[in-house]
Amino acid sequence: THSPRSVMPAETRQWVSRMMSLVLVTLVVFEAARSRTHLLLVAATLVFSGCAMSVFAIPQQLSGGAVVIGNDWKISETTPFGCFVNPNNAAGWLISCLAAALFLMGVLFQSRHPAEARTSRLRASSAERFREAWMTFVGRIADLTPMQILAISAVILLMAAIAVTLSRAGVSAAVLGLIAFLVSRSFSGRLLAATCSVLVLVAVSCSLLVLMELDTIVLSELQTLKDPVSESTGRLLHWSDSLQSGFDFPFLGSGLGAYRFATLPYQRHYTGKWFQRADNQYVELFVESGLA
Repeated sequence: THSPRSVMPAETRQWVSRMMSLVLVTLVVFEAARSRTHLLLVAATLVFSGCAMSVFAIPQQLSGGAVVIGNDWKISETTPFGCFVNPNNAAGWLISCLAAALFLMGVLFQSRHPAEARTSRLRASSAERFREAWMTFVGRIADLTPMQILAISAVILLMAAIAVTLSRAGVSAAVLGLIAFLVSRSFSGRLLAATCSVLVLVAVSCSLLVLMELDTIVLSELQTLKDPVSESTGRLLHWSDSLQSGFDFPFLGSGLGAYRFATLPYQRHYTGKWFQRADNQYVELFVESGLA
């Protein structure tokens, strides 16, 4: 039977239950993490899980051998990354871990300058502010603590792991995340110091990829973005077709979990694939949920 609120009522009920479970888990975490210490512990646990998976998964890419975890659940020719069958999902998880690592690094490196010093810094010229930011950066490098070194290493490892997943969306999202991090630091008057730090971390992460001889395959995957009609980027054409479904049902969409059925009648470009998911959270949400 059909429902006026969903193309596939059974799929919608299943997805609603999953989302409610996710909301409940999130509420439990926030309820438990009431203090600053608890919040830092949650972030540290998230960072540790991402680093552990990265340490396990990156050597698999180096060896080129069979994947130990996830190989039995492969549904395409895409190579699993760590415990994730889909490397795009792995990149999404690692980005969450990277955000937590940046949060920890910000906490560990936060300075406690008096208000007068911040005011005078805002009134200084651009050259003086850049010089002060650079001296601050050099000084903090010289005074690194073991915990700060661990946080820096985690950020470098996670950025390299995101690139090794070969997920173009993951790499793009990581770049946007770093930009958002810099914007957040600008509100505290530490934009230049944060920019210098991020540039150094990105440079070290890229050097790590070169050292492991993985830079070539990463760049080759990213270069496919220049050709929107290639087989590897056929999803761009799929998204342009699928959006029409959202335009026809703009308010409530076609129902959660109904993406694979709701978009079939709108496919004008042949890709040789039946997309079960959009591989784009924004497109999928718009098609399934509409503006609501």
